[in-house]
This record gives sequence, C-alpha cells and structure tokens, in this order.
Amino acid sequence: MILSAFDNKIPFFIAAFIFQLTAFLMMAFDPVPHGFGPLTLEIGPVLLIIGIILPVMGLSRFNSLKEWPKYVKTKPIRSAGFIASFVISFTTYWLTLEPTASLWDCAETIAAACKLQVPHTPGIPLTLLIARLFSMLALGDVFKVAWFVNLMSAYFSSLAVGFIFLIAWYFGSKFFNDKWVLFIGSLGGALCLAYTDSFWFSAVEAETYGPSIFFMVFLIWLSIQGSMVEEKDQKRWILRMSYLIGLSYCIHPMCILILPVCVLIWRFRTHAGNWKQMILSVVLGIICILFISKIVAVDFFEWSFKLDLFLVNRLFFPFYSGVFLLLFLLSGAIIFIWMRHKRSRLMLASIVMIIMGFSPYIMLFIRSSQLPPINEFSPNNLAKIKPYMNRESYPARCCMDLILMQKLRIHLQRRLAMSWTMITIRPLEKSPNTITIMNA
Repeated sequence: MILSAFDNKIPFFIAAFIFQLTAFLMMAFDPVPHGFGPLTLEIGPVLLIIGIILPVMGLSRFNSLKEWPKYVKTKPIRSAGFIASFVISFTTYWLTLEPTASLWDCAETIAAACKLQVPHTPGIPLTLLIARLFSMLALGDVFKVAWFVNLMSAYFSSLAVGFIFLIAWYFGSKFFNDKWVLFIGSLGGALCLAYTDSFWFSAVEAETYGPSIFFMVFLIWLSIQGSMVEEKDQKRWILRMSYLIGLSYCIHPMCILILPVCVLIWRFRTHAGNWKQMILSVVLGIICILFISKIVAVDFFEWSFKLDLFLVNRLFFPFYSGVFLLLFLLSGAIIFIWMRHKRSRLMLASIVMIIMGFSPYIMLFIRSSQLPPINEFSPNNLAKIKPYMNRESYPARCCMDLILMQKLRIHLQRRLAMSWTMITIRPLEKSPNTITIMNA
C-alpha cells in the first residue's frame, strides 16, 4: 500500500502545512509598505523553510539525529572522505570569496534575496529564500549582505563536492575493494571538480548555480541509495525524491535535467545489460522533464487563467475562481483514478509530491503583489504568472531562423577564407616589386 509510506508521518505534513500557511499569511498581510517588515523578511522565511523541510524529514529513513553518529561509525573512511572533500573545498571558496557583487546577475540576486523581491524569470524562489537566510547572518549590516549571499554559493558548492566523493566511491567500489584506494581516488575526483575553473568561478559569487549543482548531485546520490533499498522502502524513497524534484525546480529549472540519469540509475539494478530497458529509462526521464516543465510549471497556470477568464467575464464569479475550480477538478480526477486503478497510486502520489514541492512559488507571487522595487514582469495575477513561468520575456527564434543564421555564418566564414587565400604577391614583367591584391 502507498499509504504505508506515510505511517506515523502524517503529523510532519500537517505541521508543514501549518508552518507554510502561517508564513504566507504573514507575508501577505505585512503592514509595512512593499512587504519590507519583519513579518516578511525575518519571521516568514524561517517558518517557510521549516515548513519545506518537514516533509523531507517525514519521509526520511533517519527518524532522529541520534542515528547519524551510528551511520558515521559504521563507515568511517567514507565519512571522513566526505568531510574532507567538503572542508577543503569550502576553505578554498571561503578564502577566495567575492567581497561584494560580481558582474551579470549576481547583483540582482543579492538585492532580490536581501528583500525577497522578484527577479527575472523563472524566479528561483527557493534560492532566494535560502539566500535571504544567509543574508540575515549580516545582522543588519548592509555592507556584509553581499558577502554572506556569496557564502551561500560556496556552502552548497562544497556540499556538491562532498556528494561527488560519495558517488565516486560508489562507482569505484564496483572495480576496487581496497578502501584506501577508493578514498584517494574519490577524493581526487571530487577535488578535480572543486578546482575546475567554471565550478570554482560560480562557487564564490551570488548565483543559483552552486545550489543547483548541489541539488542535481544530491538527486543522483539519492537515486543510487534508493536503488539499493528493499522493495518495501522504495515507495518512500520515490515519494521523497518526487518532493525534492519539485523543490529543485524552485532552485532553478535546470535541476530537473538530471532526471534521465536518475531514472537510469534507479532501474539499472533490475535491468542491467538490457539495452532496451536502458533506453526506456532515458525516455522516461525525458518524459518527466517535459511533464514538470510544461504541465506542472506552465500549463496549470494557463488552464487556471482560461477558466478564470470564463468564470469572471461570463458568469461574474470572483477573481481566482478558476484556480479553485481547477484544483477541485484535478482533485476529483486524482481521487477517481486512485480508487479505480490501484497500480497508478504510486504515480499519482508522486505527482502530488512534485506539486507540493512547487509551494515556494506562492511566496514569489505574494511578494510581487506587494509591488517591491524589483518586480520583473510583475507576476501578481494569472494573466502574468503563466508567461513568467514560461519565460516569455526572453525573445524567441523559430527553428527556421536558427537554421538560416547557421547557414549565413558558414557562408561568411567560407567567403572570408576565400578572400584571405586570394591575397597574393605576383611578380609583374615591368615592375617585379609590385604587389597585386585580388579580392574575392
């Protein structure tokens, strides 16, 4: 039964709902102009983060913090390698951290995170929420806010390096049994990532790439661990991963691009050597990407807007009636399928967990309605939320335009090469020192 995965875990989800609802109400009714009061910037973020973490704890294998030391003692060398990878990389990034804002989007990220404002699409609300917590470490000193937000990238990038060590250890153990060989090899591989130019560059500035890479690596590690658990526990792992996948989209949409790899790892244990199943695993991962990025993230808001447009303009219902009607219809459909098709229950529960992971976007829409100074594209109503989520503020090119541009580039390169080769020095009969230049 799918419900067995929630045994004794319901209080976690009830508490998560209460914490998140309280945080959203505090933000929505903050009396300070533009929502710049303590309810939005101090109390609300803490409550919201607690509400986001509680479902992960409810579906976690560790029921208490007392089991973590036991886990470390059973695998001391591996745990030491993880800690060493994290400490070495974090120390490096700490010493080379940007003291203030860097070029490109970093300044916007710092300003948006400091006051929980609305940056450019697609919003990255969970990144802003975590960055806000790091900015609070400045204790009101606005000259230190940028440094602490930069520290967020360093912290999550270092965690990513640590989990790379664990992943390298896992795959290396398939070929080597000596733990010290695994330790040295995995540590060397993890530090190779830590000191690559592009990774190091993004790890010391206020960008979303540090947290994004951490979530991608963490999802791979969870897929490895989930593929090795007993069948009775796999449903709980799938539900927890589904929730984290939804949260990872709120870090940055690129995080879900790792899903084909996760599905491939998860199914490799039972379908190793079957290339058809391996291809099917990749296809399933791509379908998951399209479902999340198109239906969950975009189409839901488009359907809500169309329903709301009809109900408000034709039937004179209140605003946002379309949202509640769509939620009612989807809930009814899920309940109907749940009761009629038992085999689809795990898939339905996973979809619900993914949608739950999108809850940080509610914060972004609430903040946009309060009209902060940074409010790009103003996604404060259904008409603007859909294009905001679909990143329609960026100019698009059709495939034919891209093909023509590619052909034009190749043609210009060829013409330039021909012109260069036809610049010749030819001796003439009357004037042997004359230089003749022939252009194409």
